[in-house]
Amino acid sequence: MSFQSLAWIVLTRMITQGVMHMRRSRFSGAMVVLTVIAAGALIATCGGATGATPPIVVAELFPLTGLHAHVGQWFVHGVQVAVADVNGNGGVLGRQLSVITADTGGDPTDAVTAWHTLYLQHPAFEVGPAMPDFDGVAALYDPAQLVEFTEAGSNAFDHMTYKYVYRANPSDSTLSISMAYYAIAKHYMTASLLFESTPNAFGEVPDLVAAYKRHGGTVLDIEKLAPGQSSYRTEIQKAFATPPQVVFIAVSVATANTVFTELGQLGHLNVPFITDNSNGLEFAQAMGLDAASKYLVGASGAPPSGPAWQHYTAMYQKVLGKSQPDTLSENMYDAVVIASLAMTDAKSTNPAVFNEKILDVANPPGTVCYFYSQCIQLLSAGKKISYQGATGSTGYNQYHNIFGTWSIEGWTASGQRVQIMTVPASAMSTF
Repeated sequence: MSFQSLAWIVLTRMITQGVMHMRRSRFSGAMVVLTVIAAGALIATCGGATGATPPIVVAELFPLTGLHAHVGQWFVHGVQVAVADVNGNGGVLGRQLSVITADTGGDPTDAVTAWHTLYLQHPAFEVGPAMPDFDGVAALYDPAQLVEFTEAGSNAFDHMTYKYVYRANPSDSTLSISMAYYAIAKHYMTASLLFESTPNAFGEVPDLVAAYKRHGGTVLDIEKLAPGQSSYRTEIQKAFATPPQVVFIAVSVATANTVFTELGQLGHLNVPFITDNSNGLEFAQAMGLDAASKYLVGASGAPPSGPAWQHYTAMYQKVLGKSQPDTLSENMYDAVVIASLAMTDAKSTNPAVFNEKILDVANPPGTVCYFYSQCIQLLSAGKKISYQGATGSTGYNQYHNIFGTWSIEGWTASGQRVQIMTVPASAMSTF
């Protein structure tokens, strides 16, 4: 191993361990910067002595402490597997990827400080963060000309116009669209809505209503339910003043227990209900499993599948020793692979140059490829490619959003989930 390579390993470990384990204080940012500068000087000296090519720096900006630390680890694992995959197949333009990490602590303000710490190291691209941290840094990437892949699901970014920012996961709004898609497919053309007043629940309403109306649906009534009330009888009576063909519902299990009890008492537990909470058995139990087996369906993310997912799970087992990848880790894996393919296609690690190739390698038309080594071979042969990754993405739209596949599921009377319909990713961008 060359002295320079060793120095880069030392640098990576110093930064990663320093950011992850240093006590959080007003001085920690300065301490990390000093570490970066000192180690950077070492690298520069070694480079001058040996003339060797340094690795390509990949920046991670994740919550590694605080309430969302477990989510940050999911993302870290996806990057770790991708870097192993890329480096194990020749790297990018003959260079290896090297990761530096900073901790947002789950705070948008701290995310800004962490972002600047990473930017000092001139990364080729950055992955992360998710919400709410992304709010603090979203506007920094374009002026810095730094390619970024975020896990932000908020529909506030559905129409973002950032040139350098790409979404690694589908928008929360596509969940709402999938609910409308199913209703229209079943010819349920009049609907009432029972949605809890929390931002997560009621935030789905605008996209749901817009998609439903675009395709001929009529919304009879929208009721905003305050959580924790002892009765929702008045709201239910308004929702059923004109009997709807379907009810869209998004409430917590605690609220659902009261709502479904009163729906039954009022004789309204006999129409289809579509929710965003099909994964929870408790929700179906709140309705009553016998009634749920007849009237309740819900939208949830479709299980990953296909050649890219199979390759990813095999790599995950090899790198991390786990057969089941962490939730959302595949999004960050695909982000690293896409960026690596774009740099290869552009023959440059300069973000201002390879940014122009991201849509080329990720979007059709092109020869479909499912993992890095396969895609590299096609690029080497002068082929236009369309990477179909572990997330099953079909590429980015004009707002740099991707669209995942959703599954509409029902329940049996014994409490087993059953798949009823798949809403394809292609429908999400056009419905």
